[in-house]
Amino acid sequence: MNTRVPNLEACPVRPPEAQAEALRRAAVAVAHPNHAELFAVLARELAALLEVALVLVAVYSEDSRSKMRTLAVSLDGRARPNFGFHLEDLGFSPEPGPSYQFLPTGARPRLGRGSLFARARMDSLAAFPLTDSGGEPLGLLLAMNRRPMDHCLASHVETMLGLFGTRACAEIERQRTEETLRAVALAVSAAGSDTVFDELVRLLATILHVDVAVVARHEPSEPEGMRILALYCDGHVMRDMSYSLVGTPCATVLGQHFRAYPKGLQALFPGDRELRELGCQGYAGHPLTALDGTPIGIVSVASRRPLTQVGRLRATLEIFAVRCAAEVERLRASESQKLAMEDLRQRERELQRSEEQYRTIFNASVDPMALRDARFRVVDVNATYEAMTGYSRAEVIGLDRVLANPEHAGAAIRAMHEQALVGATVRLETQLLRRDGHRYDLELRGVPITHRGQPHVLYIGRDVTERAAAERRRSELERQLRQAQKMEAIGQLTGGLAHDFNNILTTVLGYIGMAQERPSIAADPPLARQLEQARLAAERAREHVAQLLSFSSPRRGERKLLAPPQLAAQVLQLLRPNLPTSIAVDWQPPPDTAPLPPVVADPVQFEQALLNLCLNARDAIGEQGTIRLRTGHAPAAGHCASCSARLDTDRWVYFEVADDGLGMSREVTERMFEPFFTTKDVGRGTGMGLAMVHGIVHDHGGHLQVRSAPGRGTTFRVLLPAGEQQCETEQAASSASPASSAPLRGRVLLVEDEPIVSAFMSELMGGWGLDVVHECDPLAAARRLIAHGEPFSLLLTDQTMPGMTGLALARHATRERPGLPVLLYTGNASDVSEEELSACGVASLLRKPIDAAVLRPLLGELLGAAQVVETQAL
Repeated sequence: MNTRVPNLEACPVRPPEAQAEALRRAAVAVAHPNHAELFAVLARELAALLEVALVLVAVYSEDSRSKMRTLAVSLDGRARPNFGFHLEDLGFSPEPGPSYQFLPTGARPRLGRGSLFARARMDSLAAFPLTDSGGEPLGLLLAMNRRPMDHCLASHVETMLGLFGTRACAEIERQRTEETLRAVALAVSAAGSDTVFDELVRLLATILHVDVAVVARHEPSEPEGMRILALYCDGHVMRDMSYSLVGTPCATVLGQHFRAYPKGLQALFPGDRELRELGCQGYAGHPLTALDGTPIGIVSVASRRPLTQVGRLRATLEIFAVRCAAEVERLRASESQKLAMEDLRQRERELQRSEEQYRTIFNASVDPMALRDARFRVVDVNATYEAMTGYSRAEVIGLDRVLANPEHAGAAIRAMHEQALVGATVRLETQLLRRDGHRYDLELRGVPITHRGQPHVLYIGRDVTERAAAERRRSELERQLRQAQKMEAIGQLTGGLAHDFNNILTTVLGYIGMAQERPSIAADPPLARQLEQARLAAERAREHVAQLLSFSSPRRGERKLLAPPQLAAQVLQLLRPNLPTSIAVDWQPPPDTAPLPPVVADPVQFEQALLNLCLNARDAIGEQGTIRLRTGHAPAAGHCASCSARLDTDRWVYFEVADDGLGMSREVTERMFEPFFTTKDVGRGTGMGLAMVHGIVHDHGGHLQVRSAPGRGTTFRVLLPAGEQQCETEQAASSASPASSAPLRGRVLLVEDEPIVSAFMSELMGGWGLDVVHECDPLAAARRLIAHGEPFSLLLTDQTMPGMTGLALARHATRERPGLPVLLYTGNASDVSEEELSACGVASLLRKPIDAAVLRPLLGELLGAAQVVETQAL
């Protein structure tokens, strides 16, 4: 419909008084307070102001955008009954669009025959579209006249229609919302608790004129499905059905926001079998959300016709969603209460069956609750609160202070209260303080609510004592695991260092020994003294390597059944020459009337461990103080200080070394067993003492406990299992026979991957008269043993080599050349058992660094007892 542009120069100007009066009458009409008569007043006043014969307010029908029904009609100054009509009766298309329409004349030929507009012989019209707050079309505000409208008044007419139309739109939306709320309230109030969802879907389908209406609940146990609480379809209501979300429009609504698919639904969701069977074309849905924001379901509608008035759909579904969500939460609470009541009844039955065993019932699903107002006053508490705190309801009502929590938590809870009053859900970990003084770990949550129209905060507590204890136990276990892993890693590191140092020391000590055997040394005393000092320094280095090995993989020496007091006395004999006179020793052996059980230990190693502890005590004391040494037999508890293992209540024999020195901080005690860690000045300590003690004690099946604090001295307690019977000990190694000066004869296959060691060994054995064949690769040596025509008198091999171990090579040599003597040497003899040596055919085992005085007689013995093995072709 076209609007002609008026010739403004030919239009008379309305007097200001007339314009003012028109605006006054318009303002009075728009501000009319009586909602029941508002549309009639608007139609009558607008007709009078525009001086037209007909004004009507019309809205679209529920089921079609081409049909309309009037809300008010003013014809020739009188109100007429409302009626329905088609847009074609006005000459409009089904969707006239949002623009203002003005036809000053010539409308009569467009009007539908038989319509009221044609019968009233209307010739001009002005139409203003009515839309809701979201821009969705609601209807029309129409002004018509039998004679042409003055085109000069087109702007005035548009202004008046816009003013009156805006008021009409607001009233239409208000009435619809009020109507929906009233209908929902009436439906819910009239329905029982088991039929409320039936009434809601029936009412929703009726209000929106749709074929299907659904309220569905989301089940956390079925993330890809929902449980239909009520489904209305074709006049029937169905309940309690499962519904898959996969490939459905409901999946786009749950946990998100309002969605509408006005038409083409089956093409958009071809996998939804239910919608296809129902023949639905349009869909709209709104999510249901709990008070805490958790998605709990959806409310949705579907129609076999395309949906119109999406704005109204959204507004109506929003209203229904609020009510449905409240009912779903009520249903969930009811189900939880039923479960809780059933649990309580079960506990009561158990209490009746066994009054002696069960004296009280505690419902784990019920938490203590307290309600406080904006001024922090207690308004109400539940029975669980009374039971857990020991305070009755009458004692706490009206209090504006913290009663069942520690005093220091009061400020934090008040700060929580202020945050909750502005809408935040708050949480605090504190303690529940019972009236009798008992304390529980408590998780306190504050939820803002409105109670009797006023803001309140509901505090909910939960006893988390067991959870907090479990968390502490878990943290302690993690700390123990980290400590054990650290000590294991350090042990592996020190073992590797010891292996490399042994190779170096083998060469150094060997060459020094060879140099000292030269006849010319006797004629050069300074050189002999220097070589002796070098040998002593190398021997000291060998002791440090032994300490490293005792930490990483302690060597098992001869174990004996020893009396603890005798061990302590022997350590004191070694200690006293190393103490200044200003340091006293307090040693009190146990009385003969209460003898201690013996312990199974290597006396040399264990005396060394106790001596190291005593020397550490001496260094901690400084100039003056006392070292206290005690032995005893008592149970142990707590954890081992070096490996963090938990100690049970078994009885242990303990050796206690205490001092009144400077003490240690926590940081030092956490690292004191690490190799090379020391707090002593440079040059005064190697950092290996306590690491060696750790290795020796744990190799004996024992543990260490430490008590220390800065300025309060230190106490080390060594725990060993009490011996109950005579243990089997290894026979002491026989002393090496003195070296023979007679030359050796034979061909020796030397397998060593370290060049400096192989060079020394070749030169050493060559000097004894042996023919030495060296191989740095054990795999090449294995192939050489298979070769024909190459005789060997003896195989001398290192244990740790790349590609093949010495034991594996020995097993190969025994298989290929039976009777060939095999001599194995290693830096860590504890890694090799007697069973492995025997199974691989090893005649003897030497420890690095190799002592020439031990090697030569052993070679002589093996070479003298065996004949050269010739390799014969098969």
